[in-house]
Amino acid sequence: MTDIEAIRARRSVRSFDGKGLEDGARSALQRILESSRVGPFGSDVGLALVDLSEDEGAFLRAKVTYGVIHGARSYVVGSVAGPRATVDFGHCLERVILEATKLGLGTCWIGGTFHRSAFAERARVEEGRLIPCVTPVGVAAQTKSLTERAMRVLAGSSGRLPWRELFFADAGAAPLSPEAAGAFAEPLECVRLAPSAANKQPWRVFSDPKASTFHFALSRQHVYDRSISTVSLQEVDLGIALCHFELACRERKLEGSWRRDAQPKLPEGLEYIASWIGERSHP
Repeated sequence: MTDIEAIRARRSVRSFDGKGLEDGARSALQRILESSRVGPFGSDVGLALVDLSEDEGAFLRAKVTYGVIHGARSYVVGSVAGPRATVDFGHCLERVILEATKLGLGTCWIGGTFHRSAFAERARVEEGRLIPCVTPVGVAAQTKSLTERAMRVLAGSSGRLPWRELFFADAGAAPLSPEAAGAFAEPLECVRLAPSAANKQPWRVFSDPKASTFHFALSRQHVYDRSISTVSLQEVDLGIALCHFELACRERKLEGSWRRDAQPKLPEGLEYIASWIGERSHP
């Protein structure tokens, strides 16, 4: 499975088979964690695989994930420290999630419905580091629980905003069409398909495809972000979007790199995050 295939195939899984990871899957996942610890902007992202006993799994389901996750026996717990670290965090953990998808494992981004201190203790996270999100990882149950089906409806998981509301030419004077995006249409579609908290899709992309330059901005919903005072889940969402764009570009041989000093003039209310500068655009 390629990265683009994994992006298209990944779905949130909240019901698991109740069994631990097989040795081969655990070893492969550990290798992935070791190679995914530095984000594009240099933040140190800590990632740990936590395996639980059956009793611990039942405790976490009832007391720590508030009944949202069923049957999970393993979790990937991530932590960060530093400015804008949550963007790097989203980028790194999504790489892990996509690799887990290639292994046939189910995952689910959990940012607002878990008890952070319990996971910090279990994963031995150092004091002062932040845990933005965790994900269960394992084999999906054959039948979804009623909770999972309800959560999927509430989250709007099956819907995505159209291109015209997400991608724009220049400084947003006009929507960017797939035809105008050319070779970058597929990477942008991978951004559109990215998961986000409550499916808000807070990214906006302003582009000059001929120059292979794409500026990513955050359309922040402050009421939503304040629901978790210590974490900006929408900045995590931007990291996920950057990850999808980068992986799809590299798979299609559209080489480039991320920069944070190429900010264009943006419409009012948007926060600049980063720019993808294609190789042919470099001075």
